[in-house]
Amino acid sequence: MNTYDVDEVKVYPLADRTIIHVPGGRGEELRLHLASHGIDSQLQPASQKPYQRLEIDPHVDLDILQALVDQWER
Repeated sequence: MNTYDVDEVKVYPLADRTIIHVPGGRGEELRLHLASHGIDSQLQPASQKPYQRLEIDPHVDLDILQALVDQWER
């Protein structure tokens, strides 16, 4: 499976959910990282390939979520 570069993995709040676009082939890796910190997410195919999309409950603190995503990238 190919992976693709994403300039910056960011948390995007929407009205009824929070999403994160992830490089193709790495969505499950981030999902597991978030789960290890008690954050449930669902991996969805993104409309903008070559990305994958994680959907997260909108009640999760966005600053904490972004910090965990930043930690995962290192």
